Amino acid sequence: MKSPVFEVVVYKVKEEQLSKFLEQQPMAHAVVKNFPGFTSLHTLRSTDSPATFVDYCEWESLEAAQNANQLAMHMPELQIFFELGDGMISFGHYTSKLLTLHGGSAQ
Repeated sequence: MKSPVFEVVVYKVKEEQLSKFLEQQPMAHAVVKNFPGFTSLHTLRSTDSPATFVDYCEWESLEAAQNANQLAMHMPELQIFFELGDGMISFGHYTSKLLTLHGGSAQ
């Protein structure tokens, strides 16, 4: 059985493109959720820097995550999404969820 993989991407959006980015984001998420092996995606926005975002995406496997990345890079409908960016701060894949806290209890 393959282990789920968590992809964490921290990136900036050009400040003058923030409204366009926010308009395009639902379309990009709709495309990504149809990729094979997709499980979930959460996009977080920094409270200190409104142009900084974190995408936290769960995939069924590392292979699914890597395949999705390759697909995304070559999809014309996602190119505008990449063009609005102002640099990637961090990108990585992670496994082995060690601890999850919900409402004060560990799981």
